[in-house]
Amino acid sequence: MRRYYLILFLLLFACRNHPVEKLIIKGSDTEINLVMAEAESFMEKDSAVSISITGGGSGIGITALFNKRCNIALSSRPLNPYEEALAMRRGIYINATIFAKDAIAIIVNPQVEVKSISLSQLAKIFSGEITNWNQLGGHDGEISLYGRQSSSGTYNFLKDNVMTSDFAPGVKQLSGTGQIVEAIKQDKNGIGYVGIGYIVDQTGKPNREVKILSLQPTDTSAAISPLSKLDIYSGRYPLTRPLYQFTIGKPTGKVKEFIDFQLSAAGQKIIEENGFFSIKPQQQAILQ
Repeated sequence: MRRYYLILFLLLFACRNHPVEKLIIKGSDTEINLVMAEAESFMEKDSAVSISITGGGSGIGITALFNKRCNIALSSRPLNPYEEALAMRRGIYINATIFAKDAIAIIVNPQVEVKSISLSQLAKIFSGEITNWNQLGGHDGEISLYGRQSSSGTYNFLKDNVMTSDFAPGVKQLSGTGQIVEAIKQDKNGIGYVGIGYIVDQTGKPNREVKILSLQPTDTSAAISPLSKLDIYSGRYPLTRPLYQFTIGKPTGKVKEFIDFQLSAAGQKIIEENGFFSIKPQQQAILQ
């Protein structure tokens, strides 16, 4: 009997003290909640790994990866020319994995009567050319602008794909996507931009404390909602983008296992449950 208890004790001790590999992930605030959900599910299946995830923006994650302070960099944008050149100078290969698709939603306070705007109007709003909601058929109120810091991939996406001039000096640059949502809730004249996963629940229903504007690709085209999966997958909604995870070289070991999990059916289900859009084989050509 004593021998039995000794063996049981040793087994329990070994279980509690087995080596745990720690993965460090940094970067995009758009992706952080989604990847946390993926990590939680992955760690439930694999007790030999511990995953630490922090945000700060795509640029922060990429910088950490280059300095070997993380295993995976989360990014809502591709590498920029400076980062590509830096990788070449350092002789490192940056591997990119697209694991999900996002739609950038333009949100306003529910008291704003406007229901849709065109991309050119959006550019004029954030450049400071349009300053009052009554210029768009809304109430008389000076528009309050909320955005992200320049390290954010979402900031850079709008800069590259929407803006025709610089952002207005009055844009309140917030450090996290969640902060934009909270600010818009409180500001009856507020407008901001966020990843769609931050404002829909697991059933795809939008947060009623903010209003999601539909977007017109041109001034004369029909307005399209980011809540329409058909319009997201077909590419009709104008502000869609792939979400990336970068590694130095091809992922191996636990890093590869975690990325493979996210690309699996179980991982893609988590993506859909968190309000983002899964990557299916028929969408790969659209995204890359």
